[in-house]
Amino acid sequence: MESNATATADHTVTADSLVLKSGSEFTATDPIELGSLEGPGVLCFHAGELTVHDEIGGSPRLVLDSAAGSGDTAFRADSGAVSEDDAAVVGFDLEKTQSGGMDVFRLALPGSDGLTLDRSSAAVEPGYPVKVTASVRPKLSEYATGTKIIWELHGDAAAFSKSASGTSCTVSVPSQNAGQHRAVLVAYLADQRGDILDGYRADSCALTTGSAAQPGDVQLDTSYVSILVGDRYGVLATTNAALMPAAVSYRPSVASVGGGRAVLNSRGQPGWFYTVTGVSPGDTTVDIAGQQMAVKVNSGVMIDTLSYTMGPGARYCIGLLKKGLDESRLSVSSTDGACVSIEKYREGKDGVCLYRITGKRAGSADVVFQVAGGQTVRTHVTVSSVAKPWGKSARLVALAG
Repeated sequence: MESNATATADHTVTADSLVLKSGSEFTATDPIELGSLEGPGVLCFHAGELTVHDEIGGSPRLVLDSAAGSGDTAFRADSGAVSEDDAAVVGFDLEKTQSGGMDVFRLALPGSDGLTLDRSSAAVEPGYPVKVTASVRPKLSEYATGTKIIWELHGDAAAFSKSASGTSCTVSVPSQNAGQHRAVLVAYLADQRGDILDGYRADSCALTTGSAAQPGDVQLDTSYVSILVGDRYGVLATTNAALMPAAVSYRPSVASVGGGRAVLNSRGQPGWFYTVTGVSPGDTTVDIAGQQMAVKVNSGVMIDTLSYTMGPGARYCIGLLKKGLDESRLSVSSTDGACVSIEKYREGKDGVCLYRITGKRAGSADVVFQVAGGQTVRTHVTVSSVAKPWGKSARLVALAG
């Protein structure tokens, strides 16, 4: 983007590179995935919805237009591609951790000195302005001569107006701008030339108007789930947000997350229901409006029978479903072949295999399904000439190592 230019993307953005020249600002209202990001301009986005694969250069300024605090995810990057000093997030330091094979950059407060705002988010409507107040520690008079508070609007800034005076700023929405808009009010300490004071706290307040209100207190009903390749899992995000909170998988090649569906939970509270699908073995994180669920996807097998009783000469088929597992890694055997024999009978295109067992003589044996380097499941078989055929169904899973 050219110097002093502004642009907004109201859809998911995927690009090889984004270059932000001095004074330019790019706002992303949906997840943004980049090969590289080049500053020194401003990138405004939802906390946790930026992914960078190659590099960040030129010290871009990152502004989060959603309420976020210490420990929350700012953005993520491919392992080793980005360092904590490559970009500046207004009001925070960055701490790098790892999750799901990606580097995750989390927000950290730089210290106790600086300023804090009396609110992290505010809904502003035409005719109902909101006043935001900053507290400065130590007192502003104890800083160098000329130190002042700078108030800035980012994001959909044209929809809002501000009037700042010292430690307070009043934000309003002109009647002609009624509708769905979202921006962020940023406050920081600056020297007499207007340059930001490094090492001191800054703060921000997420602003919304209309039904585009920030999702707010989103609560997920699951923090960790383990599923097999191809399996699906539903996670409920409880929130009163009128618009669907954004959901993203850090590694969609491991697990994908679909769009949300508006529902009510068991207590009648509104929320959004998302479906997560296992794609390939691995670990990832699903992020819904800044709230995270760890996902582990395994390969393995699942059988449908816990135990079965049969007579001599009788036959029965045990169903087995392979999930992301090559057949060469699976071995099937009977602990007593003279009592119970086992053979592969049929395999369907859907990955379901039927293993046929035959009762040879009275007694009992286990049919063992062993995943090489992984776990074992078994079906207990009893052969009796006096008992009636019957069994217990189950969903027994053996995971690959």
